[in-house]
Amino acid sequence: MSLNVGRVLLAQQTASADASLDFDDVLSSDFDVFEIELISVQPATDIVYLDCQLGVSGSTYLGGASDYYWAVDRYGAGTFDAADTRIALTSDGTSAAASGNDANGGISGTIKVYGPTSSSRTHLVWALGATTEANGFIPFQGCGMYNTASSTASIKFLFSSGNIASGTIKVYGVR
Repeated sequence: MSLNVGRVLLAQQTASADASLDFDDVLSSDFDVFEIELISVQPATDIVYLDCQLGVSGSTYLGGASDYYWAVDRYGAGTFDAADTRIALTSDGTSAAASGNDANGGISGTIKVYGPTSSSRTHLVWALGATTEANGFIPFQGCGMYNTASSTASIKFLFSSGNIASGTIKVYGVR
């Protein structure tokens, strides 16, 4: 008897001065939950935040003024937005929480995506650690959603300004 459980690697990309890392059509109906690992994702620009957007198919990403709701917490100092063009994964609204681009900088952690191929809203939950532009290390936890009851198939990662200098992002389907 095969239980067919665990994580299945669906896609992996390593950045090298990319504007974004796009995972087109990776959120398939074969899975209800996806885990995304970020490994030392480094911005090219100092004092920036890591964001993501979802797409309904292929490389068409959703960026309307009220497409996303999100909330993020950093040491109890949190922020939220009930109408945004993207989900802010590492922003608490202060430059003290921004990611740095020095050699020791970067963001690592896990994002879970729930129900992207269902007809209800796609939900994200994350736990990330970021090296700040002042060489501190800050944990971020948050949640967000696509603000329309519709399936989504793609996810894209980008910084609030500049390119993704380096780092790896892996997308797993979870059974």
